[in-house]
Amino acid sequence: MAKMDQVKFLSDVVIEGKLTSTSKGLTYKIPEGETYAICSGLGTCTDTDIVIASIYQGKPVTSIVTSAFEGCTSLTSITIPDSVTHIGDDVFSGCTSLKSINIPDSVTYIGDSAFYGCSSLESITIPDSVTSIGAYTFEWCLNLTIYCEAEFIPEGWHEDWNRESRPVVWGAALDFPAINDKLVGAGINGESAGITADKIKFDQDLIFTETFGKYSPDSTGTVTIPTKTNNMSLLDLFTKAYSEDKNPNITEPSATITFSGTGSFEVGTSTQPKVKFTANHLGEYQYGPDTTGASWTKLTYSGNGANEQTFTISGNNVPSTEYSIGSSVTVADDTNITVSAALHYSAATATPKTALGEDYEDGKFAASSVSDTASITGFRRMFFRTFSEITAITGTNIRPTTITSTNAPRAQSTTTTLSIPEGTKQVCIALPAGRTLGTVIPSQGLQVDIAGSFVPTTNVSIDGAAANTGANYTVYTLTAADGLSANTYKITIN
Repeated sequence: MAKMDQVKFLSDVVIEGKLTSTSKGLTYKIPEGETYAICSGLGTCTDTDIVIASIYQGKPVTSIVTSAFEGCTSLTSITIPDSVTHIGDDVFSGCTSLKSINIPDSVTYIGDSAFYGCSSLESITIPDSVTSIGAYTFEWCLNLTIYCEAEFIPEGWHEDWNRESRPVVWGAALDFPAINDKLVGAGINGESAGITADKIKFDQDLIFTETFGKYSPDSTGTVTIPTKTNNMSLLDLFTKAYSEDKNPNITEPSATITFSGTGSFEVGTSTQPKVKFTANHLGEYQYGPDTTGASWTKLTYSGNGANEQTFTISGNNVPSTEYSIGSSVTVADDTNITVSAALHYSAATATPKTALGEDYEDGKFAASSVSDTASITGFRRMFFRTFSEITAITGTNIRPTTITSTNAPRAQSTTTTLSIPEGTKQVCIALPAGRTLGTVIPSQGLQVDIAGSFVPTTNVSIDGAAANTGANYTVYTLTAADGLSANTYKITIN
């Protein structure tokens, strides 16, 4: 550093250390009759990097009181002066953005839940001056590693100070100058020997009285880690304690195959089966890499009298075209057509990683396809009619002009209800081959089965969806010359 008589320019002056100004607007108090001050809250301060003063109105600031900064989610760092000895309960609870804090070696007490929910805090050093820590101090500090200068847990710390077992490094204040000198001295021409954690071995098994990663004391109060027995390195110790490799979940490529013009149709309906392909993704590895290296290779479809059609895919650009499969179909009673489609992909070329970043060759999927099928079948409707006048039992009269699910349900139905208007003189239930009338129970009156009152008429030809697709039905008829009272019939079909 330049002496004063050597100073010619301001640039000649070197100020050693770091200049830090205290945050403005924080609230402080001096308890009545006391010789010290306390920090009690954020006040009007808008800083995100808080520096607490060591002196307030000539009094040393010795305490940060309960809940002083609780819920201050914008705070990112806290600098505590070495005048502070006491950090109260919930002081920094809920400071979710807090990333940096120093605890000076003047501090002896840290209260309950002092750092509860500081989810952005990754490391904190507890000096060996701290003789008392309350319960749940680091609860929900999901990313935290705690460095304790003490070699073992002090007696004055609450048994639940670290209830969620955040990683703890004990003896963080230990100095190893002799070891460091030996490691550096082992090099050549003063260079580092290059000794790494996987080269450092142990000359004895370690016995802990506290939980160390996945190693927990048993009923004897201790746990022995076989560091010497199993020839473990320092890297092995921490890896086995705090990490256990896992194979990834492998998701193969996904696509959506959408058919149209397929399904079950009333006999006589004309339909054109079609298919459309939508690529979703080309596979996913849980722990990376981001891409699997697979690609879409071709799409195929067939059925309905058509040979398999194949289209090669270039550049993973799956066409959005809707493809017709064969010709239009007029559905008959015996129609049972199956169509199929597939979107093919190549094998994965990228190797998935395990949770610890190792290659997992067995996780690469082989070339395959996403496929689906659909069918076209036919059905005959049943017809449920009411007439205000007695009507001839013919197919033309029985099939309604407007088809609904009430007057003409699909033949697969087994139960239905039929509303009987006041004055109805004829009720007709028309059933296709293979179906017979079961029970008919009025909801009004005696509520007994009246199916026996319906007279069957066989071989009544009733058209399907087209005029030339008639089939023989049995029509069950109930006639009431004087008209029926309004009612609702509950009908079962065998």
